[in-house]
Amino acid sequence: MQWLIILMLLLVPSMAQAVNRCEIDGRTVYQSQPCPPEAEQRALEGQVSSMAGGTGGSGAHRPAYGAAERRIQRQRQEAAQQARTANRRHAEQRRQEEEQREARRQARRSGIVAQGMSERDAIRMYGRPDRTNISQSGGGTCRHLHWSDPRRSVMVCDGEVRSSYAQGVR
Repeated sequence: MQWLIILMLLLVPSMAQAVNRCEIDGRTVYQSQPCPPEAEQRALEGQVSSMAGGTGGSGAHRPAYGAAERRIQRQRQEAAQQARTANRRHAEQRRQEEEQREARRQARRSGIVAQGMSERDAIRMYGRPDRTNISQSGGGTCRHLHWSDPRRSVMVCDGEVRSSYAQGVR
């Protein structure tokens, strides 16, 4: 058994072979045999293993691998930065939406129709309007709801209150 292990260890270095870099007709060719006499031979340091995935020791491919590795690392950092920015934007948007909801709740408690409420909210708070006008505004249709006692008006565009007026209410 020991002889088998020793024999295998002796065979492994023989699997690595020299690589010759030859310039043939203006093309660079890598081969294990020496270059033909008419080709220009360029020295290649170290050996390349014939086993899958290995270079012999010169590290000739490391600069390109390092550049690719740096590019991938930079892309990961950029993606992480974009994710952080998107998360901040999303959190800010959620915060603003919550502030708007809270402002509408406060307005409802105070009996005031506020921007962003629905037409249904306005009718719930003020009752059925005495008069309704319809107008075209900026490519959309707006409804103007009017109450006479107390005097109030609400403009609703695309189902959302755009403006509100209540006389004597602050």
